[in-house]
Amino acid sequence: MFIRIWYANILTRYYFYRPGFRAHAERAVFTIFNFDMQAVSDAFFYDYLQSIGMDLTFITVNIDEHDLTEYYGQTKTVIRDVFSVTKKTSHQLTEGAAQLSSKLT
Repeated sequence: MFIRIWYANILTRYYFYRPGFRAHAERAVFTIFNFDMQAVSDAFFYDYLQSIGMDLTFITVNIDEHDLTEYYGQTKTVIRDVFSVTKKTSHQLTEGAAQLSSKLT
């Protein structure tokens, strides 16, 4: 928010006589800032997924103009499946451990 106010003040200072131009310039700059913030957060998210061992090569990008963010639905499905299997495995291990400990006592 601070940057927006700061930038608006600069535009007002230098282009006080062109309010239409200022409005268009503000919209253009903040659209670019928004895209940049999205790109940084997407890169952080996919880097995080790779750092925890998720293989992102399962996502096939069919169109050159697209990137992984256009296939977020596939990513969510895979993550959901991984967590589901992990939960099921954890439950089975807990049950197995309980059965073993009951037989030992």
